[in-house]
Amino acid sequence: MRSLRAALAALIRLRHTLGLTAQIRTDRDLTDQLSADLQLQIDDNLRAGMPAAEARRRALLKAGGLEVTKELVRDRQGVLWLETLVRDVRFGCRLLRKSPGFAAIAIATLAVAIGANTAVYTLVDYGLLRPLPYPEPDRLATISRHYERGGERLDSYSQDGVTWFALRELSTLDLAIVGSVGGVNLVAGNQTSYVQQQRVSAGFFGVLGVPPALGREFTAEEDQAGGRSVVVLSHALWVRAFAADASVLGRDVTLRGEPSTVVGVMPTDFRPTTPADLWTPLRPSTQGEGGGQNYDVFARLRPGAAWADVRGQVDSVGATLVRDHYQLPPGVRMSLRLLPLQQMTMSDTRQPLLVLWAAVGIVLLIGCANIAGLMLVRASARTPEIATRIALGGGRASIIRQLLAESAVLSACGGAAGIGIGYALSRTLSVRLADITTLPTTPDLRVLLIATAASLLTSMVFGLLPAFQASRTDVRGMLVDTGGSSIAGAARHWPSRLLVAGEVALGIVLVVGAGLLIRTFAHLTQLAPGFDPTNVTTGTLSLQDARYQTAARVNDLFARSLDRIRLTPGVERAAVALTLPYERALNNGWRFAGEADGRPEAISLTYVTPEYFDALRIPVVRGRVFSDRDTAASPQVVVVNETFVSRYSRDADPIGRRLQLGAGAPPVEIIGVVGPVQQRVNYGNYEPVTPLPAAYVPAGQVGDGGFRMAHTWFSPSWIVRASDPRMSIVPAMREALREVDPLLPFNQFRTMDEVRGEAVMMARIQAALLGTLAVVALFLCSLGIYGMVANSVAERRREFGVRLALGATPLQIIRSATAPAVALSVGGAVAGLLIAAGGARLMRQLVFGVAIGDPLTFGLAAGVVILTACVAAFVPVARTLRTNVVATLNSR
Repeated sequence: MRSLRAALAALIRLRHTLGLTAQIRTDRDLTDQLSADLQLQIDDNLRAGMPAAEARRRALLKAGGLEVTKELVRDRQGVLWLETLVRDVRFGCRLLRKSPGFAAIAIATLAVAIGANTAVYTLVDYGLLRPLPYPEPDRLATISRHYERGGERLDSYSQDGVTWFALRELSTLDLAIVGSVGGVNLVAGNQTSYVQQQRVSAGFFGVLGVPPALGREFTAEEDQAGGRSVVVLSHALWVRAFAADASVLGRDVTLRGEPSTVVGVMPTDFRPTTPADLWTPLRPSTQGEGGGQNYDVFARLRPGAAWADVRGQVDSVGATLVRDHYQLPPGVRMSLRLLPLQQMTMSDTRQPLLVLWAAVGIVLLIGCANIAGLMLVRASARTPEIATRIALGGGRASIIRQLLAESAVLSACGGAAGIGIGYALSRTLSVRLADITTLPTTPDLRVLLIATAASLLTSMVFGLLPAFQASRTDVRGMLVDTGGSSIAGAARHWPSRLLVAGEVALGIVLVVGAGLLIRTFAHLTQLAPGFDPTNVTTGTLSLQDARYQTAARVNDLFARSLDRIRLTPGVERAAVALTLPYERALNNGWRFAGEADGRPEAISLTYVTPEYFDALRIPVVRGRVFSDRDTAASPQVVVVNETFVSRYSRDADPIGRRLQLGAGAPPVEIIGVVGPVQQRVNYGNYEPVTPLPAAYVPAGQVGDGGFRMAHTWFSPSWIVRASDPRMSIVPAMREALREVDPLLPFNQFRTMDEVRGEAVMMARIQAALLGTLAVVALFLCSLGIYGMVANSVAERRREFGVRLALGATPLQIIRSATAPAVALSVGGAVAGLLIAAGGARLMRQLVFGVAIGDPLTFGLAAGVVILTACVAAFVPVARTLRTNVVATLNSR
């Protein structure tokens, strides 16, 4: 090895002494020379007085076929370029096969980073970047109520019936409204199915621009009170329940307990804005459902209508409604606004998607920095090879081209594996998110092309810096010195150190974000439920049924089914409620009897049967709860919770006070106060679950209209408490209901723990996804720090051996070897905390129960990252301390 280095050094000195350049003339040089000769000949002919055309012709003849020569040169250049590319790629593959550990780590890092980005980008692409999947999506709009108070602004997309009828007068818009989506019972033939129904007005499919594939949509006459009951099926339900039979059009099915005629089937690729199996007429009004903010408005600008003009018309309608219809609290301003429909459809998921997209982007950056650091270490180890190639005439460009070819091979392998991982992750996400979004979660060709482009781009990102650094190899120092430096100058380590510090900073940002979401999820799950969920089973069914339109029929169903369930051995209590704890309850207007105006805040209203509070063991704080004596013939009563009392009756005894639940409703007397329970919230600035002010009314005192309105939006649940935790109540509940009504099936059974899990599902998914990405980022950071320290230890191996031989302690060696890594980690952590402090503000709407700048979360994140860095830095040093000192000193 020494003789080879000496010979190469002598060759370099000879080349510099004689001034030899040893440059090989390229085909491009030949082309340039021929072109120059031709131009000189033309100039000579012109000076001799020849016309321009004759001068050029004679020059070409004298050149002896220069154009043919240039064409051959161009062909040869293309062949050489392709041959060079193939040679570089083959050489890169051969080198990577010789370093399987490095290749495996680099490819796995890229695969994980690109796979995560592919899966998340699929959601972001469909949800935020692509237009809605309807014709001319740029002309689809919605109407929002825009509120302003001080510096706060809020858009609410729900409208009432009065607003709907006022908007219908606009001649520049095609309008439709959408009501609630809820479960109903469908009987087709002898099969009963529980399906999701969306109620829409006539013209809904026309506004979206997607007509039924078979049949038609609703008519205006069918969308009025007393109109014929008709239904449009989704393609999936048509295949599942009707075996894709085209003769289903005109057939009567039993829907909600009454005959309905199938008039249409939607196309297979129709994607509704909310998951639904079928659509029925909404029949809007200004009373009942239409008396509250329960409609979403879909609009399409008519041909020739401009957004600015239509916005002005909507503003004018809003100004009239604010003056004549809406009653606003002091200091609050409201207006109607015309907004793009996509803004409404993604209003709930926009920020979580952006946060998740930013997180996977950080993982990709950390992965690129990590691989760049590994390649810097690898380039340092290959300096003898690079120096030899330069000494033999290889140029800097060829060295850079070769190293970039190796990066491209790595990125191609990592990108292919990442696309596979992304597809698998997308399938997993589709299962997790099926109940809350209709977005496709499988990558299509567009997403795969983006992922491929990302993998190629990453090869440039992580390959350029190591390639440029390697091309700056000090050839004379490498070949002449016995141990010389690999890269010229003392600054050879700063790129890898900056990369490690950057990895740590990005890792801190991701760990802080994950910590905030994890603490949010922990906070939500650790909230006191306010009841005892042990051994409680619930069964839910739809009572949006023509056979249960009267209070007498509904209460008879409750009484008979509960009596049969109570006969089951082991059943302690059984009850029925409109909604369960951890579910969203009916938002109802109210006021104390004698007050002139209603309260601006609604309360959560639920009807229950007498054993409800005993079945859930909700504590009774004051007064009494309901009994079988609280019927339609007895005085109207209500029970409120402590949250209601603390907010609205703190200075007055609530027992005996009278409430008016809704405009025109008769007063009801408060007879008891119970403890608060957690409820799901989807409005205001509340947490996802919180103990809201609530009121409970006995089911026996609910009128016909009250049941019909409540069952339009909600499906009541049967609640059963058993004495034995191993006991299965489900078969007994099914049999009891079958005896009472064979055509009324339960659609789902859940424990109360499962109900709570559904309420905090989004928080759990966000915490799990960001937590997983944070773990990946920590692993990549530790890998980068390990690589940097391992390279430093390898370079200083003889130094450490000498120091140990001279009496240095292992602790001193560890401190000397790991100090740079720890310092970089601390510096990166400080920078990361500063970045995280600013970035955490973007997560304000996702974090509950913990401050955005929570010092404990920030401190734990920094501690975890720095501890991980210390462990990663210690491992290679510990391995060095176990080596033989004598052998180390004798090595070269």
